[in-house]
Amino acid sequence: MMIELRKIDVNLAEKHEEAFDLAEKVISAKRGKPLNSLQRAILKGVWQDQTYEDIAEMTHCSEGHIKDVAADLWKQLSDGLGERVGKKNLKAILERHVQESEILQLEGSLGDERFMSRKRRDCDLAPDVSRFLGRTEELTTLEQWIVDEQCRLVLLLGMGGIGKTALAAKLIEQVHDEFELVIWRNLRNAPTVEEVLSDLIRFLGTRERSDLPSSLDGSIMLLVECLRASHCLVVLDSVEAILQSGDRAGRYREGYRGYGQLFKCVGKTVHQSCLLLTSREKPQGLSAEEGKTLPVRCLQLKGIGLAQAREILRAKSTFTGTESQWRTLIEYYGGNPLALKLVAAEIQELFDGNIASFLEFLEQRRLVVDELYDLLEQQFNRLSDLEKEVMYLLAMKRQPVDIAELQLTFLLPDSRPKLPEVLRSLMQRSLIEKTAAGFLLMPMIREYVTNRLNLRFQHSNGKT
Repeated sequence: MMIELRKIDVNLAEKHEEAFDLAEKVISAKRGKPLNSLQRAILKGVWQDQTYEDIAEMTHCSEGHIKDVAADLWKQLSDGLGERVGKKNLKAILERHVQESEILQLEGSLGDERFMSRKRRDCDLAPDVSRFLGRTEELTTLEQWIVDEQCRLVLLLGMGGIGKTALAAKLIEQVHDEFELVIWRNLRNAPTVEEVLSDLIRFLGTRERSDLPSSLDGSIMLLVECLRASHCLVVLDSVEAILQSGDRAGRYREGYRGYGQLFKCVGKTVHQSCLLLTSREKPQGLSAEEGKTLPVRCLQLKGIGLAQAREILRAKSTFTGTESQWRTLIEYYGGNPLALKLVAAEIQELFDGNIASFLEFLEQRRLVVDELYDLLEQQFNRLSDLEKEVMYLLAMKRQPVDIAELQLTFLLPDSRPKLPEVLRSLMQRSLIEKTAAGFLLMPMIREYVTNRLNLRFQHSNGKT
């Protein structure tokens, strides 16, 4: 079908920009939705006389896939402009249309309406983020990865309470218009991979599928087809629920290894969608595809800063304290938003919002907030015996300890060769920090581990 064109005056200096814009408008009108990042990259690359090989290298796709996507673009342009368009004559035809003062005139907003009518969201389980504060830098990074660079799989990692789920929900609020389909699912109750695949395929598929493949491989490939056919954002929250407790970080529970196959396939296979995972630890098997210019990315979420922490506490009540006292409070709890919210109630109820009084009490006797203790208990109970031993050693040292000193004090000599692996696992869980002086625990975690260590000694002495 020919697209109606109207004549306007075009400044010769703007000819190239207008020609490129014309191509985008024609193709978007024919497809009924905007171009994705890969299609724009191909158009731009061809316009700049790049080869398909150059474009493939730049976009981290195979040359064959680039040629297939390009062939579809040339077909859309040919249909829209009423003449045969290809890689060799693209510039000449578009420049001629602009030179003749003919540019695309979209009739009404039919194309936009068709695009909007296809958009669907299923995010009922996502938390309310109407009062979300801060994390501007992290949101910018995630949006760049997911929207601009079109990463296929993104991991959002951090300890419990650090704000992974809230950040993911806020991200969806900001970028959902960029996607046709958005779905949020929580893995907290550890559904099987077959259940999750069936659920996702039924939502993302273009038709009802009552005859899903019987094999795991078949279901995964069918999901990938859905991710190719539509521009989708899929969020799986609380991935740690399908990972093994009592072992090094990232190992799958028995019966849940199919998730590893799913994640690896989504990260390695070419498609136009994104799978966003939130977890307290990184699932194994993704490191080979992960990198700052690769289609799999990982963002380790750290504690919030002073300004944002003050906003969170002041949203709950009124607090008094010097700049130094505020900083001490926030550093003690590692900038953990949930920990700060929980302790804020204690400061207000027991100390009338006076941070100095609270800190003085904290020096004399550690205040234990039940919900915070439970949060740390959950995370600590997931550790292997070797990881717990390192945590106890670091808690006793109370100062940064380098790996050489840890090797000497490791209580199990036969396990000393495993120390580097154990340290990496603890860092992945965000339970230890690495500084220039060595490894250490943040104060909140150190006091929790010290308390556990004292209870263990008391229990041991009680037996003797």
